[in-house]
Amino acid sequence: DNTSSLDTIGLGGGGGGRHGNRRGGRENLVKGGGGGKRTESAVDEALRWLKRHQESNGSWSLTAYNKQCGTEGKKGKCDGFGEENYDVGATGLAMLAYTGRGCDHKTPDKNGFHKVLEKSLKFLRGVQKSDGAFGDEQGNFLYNQTIATFALGDLLTMSDDDSIRPAVESGVKYILEAQNPGMAWRYHNYKSHPERKQDPEVNGELNDTSVTTWAVMALKTAKGCGINIDPKGYEGASAWLDSVFDGSGYNQPGTFGYTKKRGFVHGRPYATTACGMLSRQFMHQDRGVTAGAETLMLSLPNWDSGTRDMYY
Repeated sequence: DNTSSLDTIGLGGGGGGRHGNRRGGRENLVKGGGGGKRTESAVDEALRWLKRHQESNGSWSLTAYNKQCGTEGKKGKCDGFGEENYDVGATGLAMLAYTGRGCDHKTPDKNGFHKVLEKSLKFLRGVQKSDGAFGDEQGNFLYNQTIATFALGDLLTMSDDDSIRPAVESGVKYILEAQNPGMAWRYHNYKSHPERKQDPEVNGELNDTSVTTWAVMALKTAKGCGINIDPKGYEGASAWLDSVFDGSGYNQPGTFGYTKKRGFVHGRPYATTACGMLSRQFMHQDRGVTAGAETLMLSLPNWDSGTRDMYY
């Protein structure tokens, strides 16, 4: 139901925000979700992998992380490279894995995960510019911006370290300024870079459900930290989701499109439908959540068949 889904993702902050209504904290959440020692061990091993592959400057490189392989007696080389323009976003995602585990940069732990967060916090602070942008506006930049803001907001929630607050506030300010009038977000701040409206990858579409969901998560987490959020941020996101939601029963019970109604990435509705559902829940809205869940249940991830879109 809607209450338990909001409870699971922790709407006080992001996925790991400790101030969310979490049914008595992490231990009860794990038990209630069917977890135990094996799942917790798997999570910790994944976090140790991230620790081993962190760069000395505190970031995670999507093109050179295998240079960190071979430490701590490990053998082999990792593969699966990404693009260098998104190291900021990758760093934010890695930080969210640690805050989701309940870690922060102020509380020492036996695995040294607090040191990992210390370094990544220093990196993101170092690349943030005076206008709030995290790094250079390259590639599909707003992924970097929203994920970095989300990660710092979650770290602020976990640590109560008010020295992080200005960076989060500045990141939020940039996100809101980058919102397209009356609607949502896509790759760039088109107000400051109007020439990018003609970029081939945009094709005239100035909103998409994927970037918008990251923006909503960043704004919701910042709001949970006590940062003031202009209501127009949520109003625009909600209007966008209204425009791309299809509850007509056409092929699927209910879907959220990518850049238009019934328009999906690779023709598959599941990732953007999950994004729309998550945004609705973060904004305490119901429209499309139940129908979207029915659609997702029609195509559960299956590792053996290759149907393993972990985005949703």
